[in-house]
Amino acid sequence: MTNGGESMIWLILAIIFIDVVFAVFALSRINTKSKPIARLEKFFDWEEHKKERLERRFTRAGFQNITRSIGGFIVRMFLLERLRKRIEKDLERADIPVRGEEMLLFILSSTAILYFLTVFFTKRIIMSLLIVPAIFIIARIVVSAKIKKRLETVNEQLGDALDMMASSLRAGYSFNQAMGTVSREMPKPINMEFKQVVKETSYGVSMDEALDKMLERVRLDDLELVVTAVKIQRQIGGNLAEILDNISGTIRQRVQLKGEVRALTAQGRLSGVIASAAPIVLAVFMAINSPDHIKLLFTDSFGQKLLVIGIIGQLLGFFFIKRIIEIKF
Repeated sequence: MTNGGESMIWLILAIIFIDVVFAVFALSRINTKSKPIARLEKFFDWEEHKKERLERRFTRAGFQNITRSIGGFIVRMFLLERLRKRIEKDLERADIPVRGEEMLLFILSSTAILYFLTVFFTKRIIMSLLIVPAIFIIARIVVSAKIKKRLETVNEQLGDALDMMASSLRAGYSFNQAMGTVSREMPKPINMEFKQVVKETSYGVSMDEALDKMLERVRLDDLELVVTAVKIQRQIGGNLAEILDNISGTIRQRVQLKGEVRALTAQGRLSGVIASAAPIVLAVFMAINSPDHIKLLFTDSFGQKLLVIGIIGQLLGFFFIKRIIEIKF
């Protein structure tokens, strides 16, 4: 084996080691024990349980310091501070407990592994560069899906939260105390947003500023309506409990209407998924059963042109189908 081949193998092994360190760290942050089991362990060998918890905490902190140090070095070296802040903001909105530099380290190391493995098996350095954006695109899709799912859950819980706040206000609570009730009684994720507002106001942040920050984290039209109504009421006065009741009824009607629209457009969305996935499935099937035929798409110049035209057509079709079935409220 040549020196160049040995160097490439050692580089791949080094990158794999970095990726494994990050993966172990990510897994170490997952709490696999349920709360009832944790409570039961207190009644048994408490000293041993305490020792295990301390060891697990120091191990987690060690992995966390390593990944943050390496990620921070990469951010400073390549001047990626703006990208890090943007990634960290998206991770916060998606409720993913990972720092921006840690996610950057994971994306860059995974991209490097995928690239060098592609070069190792295909022996094409330039063509393998087409693989580089894959991890970035996949990570972006995953985070965006998490953000969308979380926003939908918050929007569904917002009506109940407003009803609880209105009941608390009628019981004589202040607005801050009513938000504290929601943060304690409501399930995740909406209770976390209200808890953050209560925490910020207790630290001296004005209520309007804390609400604006919550609206920046949770970009929902219904929540913007709530924040605007609360700000107006704080300036000119009025029955806030009645206002929240009216907004809650409006939000429930909007959620119900969105559900009906999703049911009516389900066929169109399924058609878009099938139309987008069919060529990919067919290409994989032909690559397995008849590789000589599909190889012409990549080796012949006319086949490459057809491949580019097909990809552009797929993207345009997916875009138009999405625009047709997307209904804005």
